[in-house]
Amino acid sequence: MTYPKDSIHRNPDDYAQNNYDLIVVGGGIYGIMLSLEAARRNLRCLLLERDDFGFHTSANHLRILHGGLRYLQSLDFKRFRESVSERSWFLSQFPELTSPIDCLMPLSGRGVYRPVVFNAALTIDTLAAWDKNHQIPGKNRLLRGYTCSADEVRRLVPDLSSDFIGGALWQDGFILDPLRLQIELLRWSCGYGTHALNYCSAEKLVVEKGAVTGVGALDHSCNKQYMFRAPLVVNAAGPWCRQLAAFWDRDIPEIFPHRILVWNLLIKRPALSTAAVALTVPQNKHTYFVVPWHGKMLAGTGHALLDPNTHRPPTEAELARMLDGINSVLGSENIALGDVQKVYWGVMPGSADCQLGKRPVIHDHGQKGGPSGFVTVSGVKFTTARKVAEQAMKRFFPNYQKRKKFKPLCEGGDRWKSLNTGIIDEWRNLFQEESIVSLADAILRRSDYLASLEWTEKSISDIASLFIEKQSHQQKEIQKTVTEMNSLFTSLRGNNEPAKWL
Repeated sequence: MTYPKDSIHRNPDDYAQNNYDLIVVGGGIYGIMLSLEAARRNLRCLLLERDDFGFHTSANHLRILHGGLRYLQSLDFKRFRESVSERSWFLSQFPELTSPIDCLMPLSGRGVYRPVVFNAALTIDTLAAWDKNHQIPGKNRLLRGYTCSADEVRRLVPDLSSDFIGGALWQDGFILDPLRLQIELLRWSCGYGTHALNYCSAEKLVVEKGAVTGVGALDHSCNKQYMFRAPLVVNAAGPWCRQLAAFWDRDIPEIFPHRILVWNLLIKRPALSTAAVALTVPQNKHTYFVVPWHGKMLAGTGHALLDPNTHRPPTEAELARMLDGINSVLGSENIALGDVQKVYWGVMPGSADCQLGKRPVIHDHGQKGGPSGFVTVSGVKFTTARKVAEQAMKRFFPNYQKRKKFKPLCEGGDRWKSLNTGIIDEWRNLFQEESIVSLADAILRRSDYLASLEWTEKSISDIASLFIEKQSHQQKEIQKTVTEMNSLFTSLRGNNEPAKWL
């Protein structure tokens, strides 16, 4: 059978025979973007991910492609321009997986939350982001922001409390399905030469005479050890990048100074509005966005400082504090823990006072006394991950020019629509083309539409039959998948019993 050129295949035996230009450790959005920018330069890249692709912090953000409006408060025009440019990149390259979203911030008339302040900010945004719609197709073009009256805010969001005198309206980008988008990015990279292995952990940095020559890795799908060769190894392990840097070199705090737990909540309540509504809690000035998604609320982002080396989801007490803050701004709504359907969580770098990091880190260990050819990349923002990857490639491969023609080889949006409508041939193709090791990979880690649907055991069984021939093996995979679904899609009812999806 002939597969599309952009398929993601697991061929570790073949890959162990190759010599790569670089090996990227970590298959989240930063690792995937590093592989994409490497492929764009005709570099031979191997991507290793110890679990499945893009399923930790990268998959759990709020879906908004922020254009950097908040950076205008601090006059950080560099970050503002980067955010505008990268938002445009996503909207132009993946028009079927992204869209504009209206954003509304009610204004109280106090401090920075005054119409005159936001009117100035939106005017600067219009002038400084004059090219924000460059090469963006018509349906994804962003409209100009403006301030509006209290009556218009009340019309858009009837359930708000009365403590506002007007509002600010603008448009940002929105990712319709983060999991699908990341897989399409990886397929794009593989279509231009990247090799990618999920469930394959890099366990040893191989160094000869002070210079990196590759990594020793364990493929968990077959419990087999491999040696992969490259003169450059990039640590893009996200929440674990500082630990990996310490393991292969030394502890470098600035890579990931403090661990900040971040989370967003899928809430089984009707959406507040067709717009993403920014709710600022009067007590602590924390702003939560409540985003409409399939008629439900997607609310975030909550923050909490974690102890070093700790990796855990938010506690019920932390979720309750977030809901209390949101409820304090709403007039008639009273969202309870039992309304929470799913918690999307991850870990980001930040400061001791629980502020998220502002700048990405590209650390060359060889220049600081460590192994030559070992690099760590730690990012702070989904939207600008490609830009950081581009900066890394320019730094370490300055003589490699970008391909003039570099476009996705397939329409990823069409594939996503087919999966959403249950077209069986697309599910069959997915198993053959996207490095799926388990049934849960397909159902839980190749698209996020599951959170909007009610599945039955028959529908999962039908999909399992495409992947597994033996009936006994099908039942085992189905049970494992259902168990994971029940742990992921949890409704908190006080007794902490998970909601049974099936």
